[in-house]
Parts: sequence; structure tokens; C-alpha cells
Amino acid sequence: MRRYAYLKKPIKCNSKDYIYKIMLYEDKQGVFLFEYCSPDAVHCSYDQWYTDVQSIYDDWNDEIDERGWIDINNPLPEQPDDLLEE
Repeated sequence: MRRYAYLKKPIKCNSKDYIYKIMLYEDKQGVFLFEYCSPDAVHCSYDQWYTDVQSIYDDWNDEIDERGWIDINNPLPEQPDDLLEE
């Protein structure tokens, strides 16, 4: 399962970068949260690992905009997991 969402407002993640959108990706190893530092980015700048999807929702649902979570297809086997082509 993969879902992405835009943030209501960018969140500063270090001294120079802001997160504009996020994607969750669940596979056999757990759940990954990919963080994108540009509204147009197709590859993530940062990632985090979670044990379950609900933990991502708990951490991020208040930060995402009115479009909510948008479902997308899983990547093809030869594609990187964080590839976000809308």
C-alpha cells in the first residue's frame, strides 16, 4: 500500500530543509514514511521507519491538508519505493 499527502504548511526538518509532502509505503519489512523537500519532488529527501500504519496516522494526520491521504499504486519491481509520480 502507498498513500501520499501534502502538508498544510511546510515543516522545517533541519537548518535548511522543509517537508512539503509525505508518502507512506507498507511492505513486509514494516512501514516507511518518505519525506519530500519540494512540492514537485518525485524522490524523497528523507525517510523514517514505523512499525505500523496507525503510528504514521497518529503522528501526521493533523499536519496534512484538506485533500487527505491519496492512494497510489505500489512501485513496479524495478522502481524505487519512494518514486512519486502523480
